[in-house]
Amino acid sequence: PLIAIGASVGCAPAGCGAGREVFWQTDGADSLAWRLRVELPDLTLDYAPRLPTQWLMASWSLISALALHALQARRTGLRPHLWWLVVLSFCLGDTLISPLRADADGVSPAVSQCIIHLRIILLVIVALLAGWTARRPKHGRIG
Repeated sequence: PLIAIGASVGCAPAGCGAGREVFWQTDGADSLAWRLRVELPDLTLDYAPRLPTQWLMASWSLISALALHALQARRTGLRPHLWWLVVLSFCLGDTLISPLRADADGVSPAVSQCIIHLRIILLVIVALLAGWTARRPKHGRIG
């Protein structure tokens, strides 16, 4: 999560992963998109009111890092699966935020990236479930 935070913060001034432009005429002056807008550049460094996708991803990563740290500190049974939870958290956040990017129209790298992340999420869930079921004590057996 810390690497994702650094990458997201570094992308904001460079314009990579820029959010779609927001206009009060089409989105509405009272819309959430208009309230979240920030003057940010795209890859051509053209500044416009945009959804702050880089900052949303940095926030998601920070919240994920804090939640995973709390899980680790509580010494839950999730500790052996922490790496998988990090991957799951990143992919889930990126899958939710990527459609808000400026390049998410049609079949674009952002959309195909979401599809890849959804597959990774499914694989991680399967891996976590397999790990938990393999470690469950077998009751009723003697010896």
